[in-house]
Amino acid sequence: MATPKKKPHELLKRGAPTKYTDHVPNKLIDFFAIDLDKKETIETKVRGKKVEKEIVTGPNRLPTVEGFCAMMMISKSTFHSWVKTYPDLSHALGVAKQYQINHLMQHTLEGTYNASFARFLAINLTEYREQVEQANETEITINVQAHNKNE
Repeated sequence: MATPKKKPHELLKRGAPTKYTDHVPNKLIDFFAIDLDKKETIETKVRGKKVEKEIVTGPNRLPTVEGFCAMMMISKSTFHSWVKTYPDLSHALGVAKQYQINHLMQHTLEGTYNASFARFLAINLTEYREQVEQANETEITINVQAHNKNE
């Protein structure tokens, strides 16, 4: 039995099926909306009763697009093509970036991130740029020769 001939529009459907669903924007925001600090609950007994105490054990990981893509098992280029295609994901990325910037700024201000590396991240992950003032002193001399009408 011969294989049926494919129609032209069927030939365009190549590559792996997309993993995109309407839940991806929410997954992105959830991935980025983590607590600033890692917290651990410790149970102790006080006068025979269990008492839970929450302690901070250090900074939480800085959420990144690369980390999200790894979790979703997709490439970064796939993610960025989705951002261009799906407006809800584009909006979610904007919100996620705000979480990321806040995370970076808070831990830099607290001194839990290396200042030089935090500066590098801020310049490369955000719209913040280093401003350098540069004085520009230029002297311009204009020599004008009078034109004599009698000549």
